[in-house]
Amino acid sequence: MPLYKTRNTRFITSAAGPPVLRRQHPRAVPRTSTFALTNATLPYALTLAQKGFRAAVLSDAGLAAGVHAYDGKLTYEAVALSQGHEYTPLNQLLKRKVSEAPA
Repeated sequence: MPLYKTRNTRFITSAAGPPVLRRQHPRAVPRTSTFALTNATLPYALTLAQKGFRAAVLSDAGLAAGVHAYDGKLTYEAVALSQGHEYTPLNQLLKRKVSEAPA
């Protein structure tokens, strides 16, 4: 990708599409973005590890919102509709699995 420097600011252009100048991110961004991503996702990973999938998803609406497919079914309505497949609510699948579990 071509790199341009103007007024001590570096810019890069994209090879695809019309030429658009984008400011080049400083080298520190990958490190800080990794910290930000870890801080945002670690609580979900810990909840899954501590409670297990089923209990974690049933107890955390934010975590459940991230489940788009389960047990071969699409649990995210917009994805199911856009793909022409049946939508099945996640809670329905989780409750069915619990009731099917051996006593």
